[in-house]
Amino acid sequence: MTEVLVFSQYSTSRLHYVLHWVLTNRLGLDYRITNNVMEFGASQEAKINYSNQTLMGCINIDSSSILYETTINENFGEIGEWNGKHIIFKNGGNEIPFDLFGAVFYCLSRMEEYGNSKLDKHGRFTHQSSILHKLKVLHTPIVDLWLEGFKEVLLSFYPALEVKSAKFKFLNTFDIDQAFCYAEKGFTRIAGGFMKDLMKFKFRQTLERVLVILGVRADPFDTFEYIIEKHHQYNLKTVVFLLLADFGAYDKNIKITNLKFIQRMKRLLQEVSLGIHPSYFSFQDLELMRKEVDRLAALQGQAVLQSRQHYLKYELPHTFRNLIELGIRQEYSMGYAEVVGFRAGTAHSFHWFDIERNEVTLLEIHPSCVMDVTLKNYLQLTPEQAKATLLNLIQEVKQVNGTFIPIWHNESISGFGPWKGWRAVYEAMLDFTK
Repeated sequence: MTEVLVFSQYSTSRLHYVLHWVLTNRLGLDYRITNNVMEFGASQEAKINYSNQTLMGCINIDSSSILYETTINENFGEIGEWNGKHIIFKNGGNEIPFDLFGAVFYCLSRMEEYGNSKLDKHGRFTHQSSILHKLKVLHTPIVDLWLEGFKEVLLSFYPALEVKSAKFKFLNTFDIDQAFCYAEKGFTRIAGGFMKDLMKFKFRQTLERVLVILGVRADPFDTFEYIIEKHHQYNLKTVVFLLLADFGAYDKNIKITNLKFIQRMKRLLQEVSLGIHPSYFSFQDLELMRKEVDRLAALQGQAVLQSRQHYLKYELPHTFRNLIELGIRQEYSMGYAEVVGFRAGTAHSFHWFDIERNEVTLLEIHPSCVMDVTLKNYLQLTPEQAKATLLNLIQEVKQVNGTFIPIWHNESISGFGPWKGWRAVYEAMLDFTK
């Protein structure tokens, strides 16, 4: 048995979106919706009643109004618990005491992020505004845990259902904000760097800078061969996101016309997958984003399909709509910069639902739950503490057979300066994921 019949008084875009993700994508089941009570009652298929009435011989999930609306409504209903796990949209249901489908939609659609005025200094939605943070479940993929409970109920009613099981996956990702620490930066930036070092009496760093510029020593941020080495050693799937912006206060990569930079990036292209890392101000600027996407397309000689925003800075719905217009199909910005955790409550990918247009889109979201900068700078963890945090997160993802997607930078694995000891953290993470 591989099909589920769902009774609902209404068939909406939101309902189809959730049913497709829960039943088809996650459980491998087909489904169809009916509003005919007689047909539903007579069916011998696996049945779910998603309405406000109780029907016999099926799983009953009391529906709220969220999947029948077309507006943005940040109300997540009553808070409660189910099987020891926090829930939203609590109701009086028996088998499943909350609007599971509505709760899933609320989390995946990121409804709480639309029009939120409590932004951080970079204009980003903050984790403190998230219901998952307020419930103290941000550290765990709570949506996936809800689905594990749902699967148990489903199989207890219909043990003949052929439900698929996912497998844990690891996706290795890097952002290249600064390809080089000292080299290839042009006269003005190099001279400025010398002056800063000397004014702060950083004589050892000044010497290091001289040796790198003279070609005597390798640039500390030039870790690209190491990335490739580990990519092959652990048989990884690796995506590297390139910042190809014009130089600015928040965008400090090497000029895109620099031959050494081009050489390094083309070397990466031979071994791993590349994506665009749209610049700080691109989140609201379609033409700026287009220019940067076109640069990567020219560099790699093919269309750009993958993207992650610089500073994880996006605004719904505009940033994601612009990405779609530019042909991007895989997006990796779904995470927080200041804390670890599961922004959308899941360690599984999902297609973005444009709430204002009330439609599912072609853009697939790949959530990340941790970033190197978060561990070291925001949380101020030691390398050993970071290893423990990474292990805990990997275990959380493994228990729901999700995909673990960390964010690293080429400089953080250099072991240089403030990143001393962090290459060992990266390598420990690779071992944890085996």
